[in-house]
Amino acid sequence: MKKLNTITVLLIFSLLISNAIYAQTDIGFKGIGGKLGYVSPEDPIESTIGFGAVFNLGQIISSVKLDAGIDYWSKKYESGSTYLGTWETTLSEITIYALGKYYIPLSNSPIRPYGGAGLGFVIGKVSIDTPVYSDSETDSDFGIRLVGGADYVISPNLKVFAEVTYHTNGTDFIGIFAGVMFSIGK
Repeated sequence: MKKLNTITVLLIFSLLISNAIYAQTDIGFKGIGGKLGYVSPEDPIESTIGFGAVFNLGQIISSVKLDAGIDYWSKKYESGSTYLGTWETTLSEITIYALGKYYIPLSNSPIRPYGGAGLGFVIGKVSIDTPVYSDSETDSDFGIRLVGGADYVISPNLKVFAEVTYHTNGTDFIGIFAGVMFSIGK
């Protein structure tokens, strides 16, 4: 499965890069923003709150924009018990990612829907606390990130967005995020 994910991401990036050769690109630091959302990790972990930073890195081609970001979420839950007491597990993840977003053209609308895919580097930590001992382990992995959402342009330098994100590897999760993006320059 990991090999298939890597091949898929490489194919997506190859297509984007090959299109960029024939089109004028405008890559650079264009904006910064933040987001807050509801994260639903894979079972048995219950949902939690996540937050992150988003960076607009310009456009690859006219309808494909490049974003990068950092997400963080954490969840503490009871994972078992004995006559000595309960076990608590804390899982936290930081994901550093890059996305290509295809914006669906709508004429004369402040709403700009998009769909996209990219690659994320996940750093996950699991800590287990029992009445007898405590242990933790950190791991890292690459994963595929899929996103769909919409921007709402408030002014030339300000937009808000809402999106649904699915991320594989590490702890797979689905997230529903809302945020704001400030443009820097033109």
